[in-house]
Amino acid sequence: RRGTTPPPQADPPRRATDTNTLPPCRPCRPCRPCLYGRDKETKAMGVGFGSFCHPDTKENQGWDDDANADAAQLWLGVDLGATSVKVGVVTGEGKLLATSSEPHKTEKDEKAVVSRIAACCRKALEKAGKRLSDIEGVGVGSPGGIKNGIVTSASNFPSWRDVPLARMISMELSMGNRPVILNNDADAATCGELWVGAAASLGHSEGGRGNGIQNMVLLTLGTGIGAGVIINGQLLSGATGTIEGGHHIVQKDGKQCPCGQKGCLEMYCSAPSIVAMANDVIGGLSEEEARATVLCEKKELSCREIFEAALKSDNVALKIVDKVASYLAIGCINFMRILDPAALVITGGVVEGDSGTLLLKHLKNHVAKSTWTCLPTPTHILIASSGRHSGIFGAVAAARMMALDQKGRVT
Repeated sequence: RRGTTPPPQADPPRRATDTNTLPPCRPCRPCRPCLYGRDKETKAMGVGFGSFCHPDTKENQGWDDDANADAAQLWLGVDLGATSVKVGVVTGEGKLLATSSEPHKTEKDEKAVVSRIAACCRKALEKAGKRLSDIEGVGVGSPGGIKNGIVTSASNFPSWRDVPLARMISMELSMGNRPVILNNDADAATCGELWVGAAASLGHSEGGRGNGIQNMVLLTLGTGIGAGVIINGQLLSGATGTIEGGHHIVQKDGKQCPCGQKGCLEMYCSAPSIVAMANDVIGGLSEEEARATVLCEKKELSCREIFEAALKSDNVALKIVDKVASYLAIGCINFMRILDPAALVITGGVVEGDSGTLLLKHLKNHVAKSTWTCLPTPTHILIASSGRHSGIFGAVAAARMMALDQKGRVT
């Protein structure tokens, strides 16, 4: 309690608290959101997102002065994507020291992928001038369904069924009792944006409560589409860990999706789907219209080239981007109505650089046209700001969050 001496406790120290008698805690350091007293697992410790939170009083100052400890902590963040593995060495304060990456090529069985991950980890450590023994733990963001350190299935890795990825990586790196923590990649990216990204930049203003952003959705637009959801400061994983934002339906009887459904968001707003949409549009152009667009000059289009053309005011490319935004707006409004997030953040290769600025402009226009008018729509729609290494930051952020009550355990 305030003004009292905390009882002796095991290392590392944890402050005994009674949250009913304490004033609201001050905002955390930039490693927000503050989860002080938000659930039974953190309530007794006053644990925030990688930090200890405390009331900003003289009596308690110093109890949570862990900045030096955070700076000294080192984590490996693994971003396992459909086409490559990316690994980074990250400090507890969210500073990226070094990275390494390697494409999958044709070998995507679990043993080959784990070997590739381990090789990238060692290369990143070498670049950072660090050793594996310096590492506090490993955070891994993977596509697909995740449960207890196991990838139950992943469309990007069709042969994977109940792959114990966390344990395999732990054994490959000889991690011993240090944690290797596996999360869905979209969930991980969501935590990263709260830690060092766009949602963090909003400050501590949600609902006027002064406790920071506690409710947000993150959509990842890349080879596929993923979604991460945080409600009341907690990651929402669902009954089976398969919340798939790319597979909610935005078009009745729409395009056939490999998942078995028709009209999934992923069939209209992922990078391959945007290219397919562009090819369909180009195929229906008249000769005069075809001569007026640079897209017809390309033998094989890429998503980036479509956006580059749109940024140069190519009318055909602009129409494609606007059509993509119209479908994305439906998906965003669905999330806004069901979950009432304070922020909806969009990340992934599709929105890198100026492409994100352009898509956001069209997206906001379509949301404004289609959202309800009976009440305000206070949700901030943002492009992720943690950059091209967001998957690495996210893997570490989510792992540190989960490691608070799982230290020494491979999950």
